[in-house]
Amino acid sequence: MDEEKKTGSRDTNPPGSPGGRDPGPGNLAIQDRRSHARRDTNLQPGFMCRFAADNIFGSLEKFLAESAGVREGGDIEPLHRMRVASRRLRAGLRTFEHCIPPKRYQRIYSETRAITRALGEARDADVQIAFLKKARKKASSTKGRKNEGENEVSAPLLDAISYLIGLLRKERSRCQKDVLGALDKVEKRNLSESLIQAGLSRSEARSRRRRVHGDSGALVFLAADNIGRCYADLMAYEPWLEYPDATAEHHAMRIAAKNLRYTMEIFAPVYRIGLRKYITRVARLQKLLGDLHDTDVWIDMVTRILLKERSRPRSLGDLDRPGPAVIAGLRVFQNDRERERRRVYRRTVQYWNSLHRMHFWDALTCEVLGNHRAMYLPKTVIQENMVKERVMRAMHTSPESAAHSLHVASLSLQIFDQLMESHHLSEKERRWLEFGALLHDIGFKEGKKGHAKRSALLISTDEQIPFSLKERGVIGLLAHSHRGSGTFERSGYYRLLTTDEQQSIRMLAGILRVADGLDGTHRGKAASLACTRSDGGITLLVSASSDCSREISMALSKASLFEHTFMKILKIEQAPPAPGPAGYPEGLG
Repeated sequence: MDEEKKTGSRDTNPPGSPGGRDPGPGNLAIQDRRSHARRDTNLQPGFMCRFAADNIFGSLEKFLAESAGVREGGDIEPLHRMRVASRRLRAGLRTFEHCIPPKRYQRIYSETRAITRALGEARDADVQIAFLKKARKKASSTKGRKNEGENEVSAPLLDAISYLIGLLRKERSRCQKDVLGALDKVEKRNLSESLIQAGLSRSEARSRRRRVHGDSGALVFLAADNIGRCYADLMAYEPWLEYPDATAEHHAMRIAAKNLRYTMEIFAPVYRIGLRKYITRVARLQKLLGDLHDTDVWIDMVTRILLKERSRPRSLGDLDRPGPAVIAGLRVFQNDRERERRRVYRRTVQYWNSLHRMHFWDALTCEVLGNHRAMYLPKTVIQENMVKERVMRAMHTSPESAAHSLHVASLSLQIFDQLMESHHLSEKERRWLEFGALLHDIGFKEGKKGHAKRSALLISTDEQIPFSLKERGVIGLLAHSHRGSGTFERSGYYRLLTTDEQQSIRMLAGILRVADGLDGTHRGKAASLACTRSDGGITLLVSASSDCSREISMALSKASLFEHTFMKILKIEQAPPAPGPAGYPEGLG
């Protein structure tokens, strides 16, 4: 949508009137607004949000179960389990954000983020102390021996390890206070009650495994889109594995692997074998990248200490500063960690290459797109006319928007049909284009800003429209990109598709953008189109009852994708005006 008339009668039509909102089950903008239970997209608490409740409450229960052990602080394992549970809780909240109202979501998520950060710092200190204790035991067992003809290194190394343990114990004591403070806030604010007030409930969580009224296609799409996005994030760091010193990128790659693993764990029940093989191998990759990061942390920590001691003059009162023996031991420790980093780096690269050799990522893509459990597949086949009827209901968010969408659909199909010899797409793609045009503005009811993104969200998550996984993905992409600013690569689902499938979507999106521009003023001037092809380009001849130079300019401003995919220069001209009334044809909207 390029330009909208400012009117005060956008939603004045009663339900059931021409162009008014239909109260039927297919309406995406649901009348029953539960202001404290849904986001601005007004989704019903259906199958997907039941699934969300099960995941989120499950993680929260595991989180709270470790509270007593964390408060005691004698064992490091309760804190580790609480940290993992808090991470999974945050992952579930991010994934199912649309099931929680925005304000409540921000507060709940910020609380979980605060406790996760405090737990993370404490856990890091625990792991480092445990590693140093193990290293001290190993060094003590070799004390007094020679290391391959070199000078004895165990004594200064033991001094350095004792010094580092002392520093980390002080840090751990500070972290424990932060953990207890964050835990007190979480328990005081009662996250469980906050989630219930936000629209999720334990009853929904307990009944998630039972088949509910509604279509689970939205959940299947959400699984593919989120896993695809995490997969794309991980692949973005692949080039940096060639560079051993790219420590920041290797750390970011570890985080991407962690996010992919947690996301697959969230949606594991959707798939027949629970993605077990894929989760295990991604967890192995995460472990290797984590070991690599651990060596980087040690190297950076010791380097900072050595640089600090080198630049500061020493006085007789500096009793807490490391002495010469400790500094010598720190250098030995640093060299050991640098050797370990080189070893772990080689193992990480070898493992990554082995995943490619076994076509692991291709297999994951096929699994995510096709191997779903029976309970998450449609039980019945919906007739074509019923699907079209529900799409038409969803489209009617306002009279003006419905008329505009119908007109854009008509123009899009005219372009599609007349360029068959150029794009060679099938009737299936034509149907996707039609539905994408009809639904491209359904998010406009909540305002112009961001309406393309809202339209895509509604298409992908509404359970009342019986779209398949591919239909939700493609039609949502068309809606998201219709303004000309959407980036396909941001879609996780798009990244899972083959190159040919991506090219088909870009062709459809190019057609929709041009058609939307030709009705950018929402006045229905462009009645019909005639397309001609030549070696130099494609010409659209627009038949209109009045001057449509403005619409032509708007269409040309959005034609770059069309020209890129068709590899032709687009020209748009207006045919001599024909007699007849201006405006939308009778019956539209």
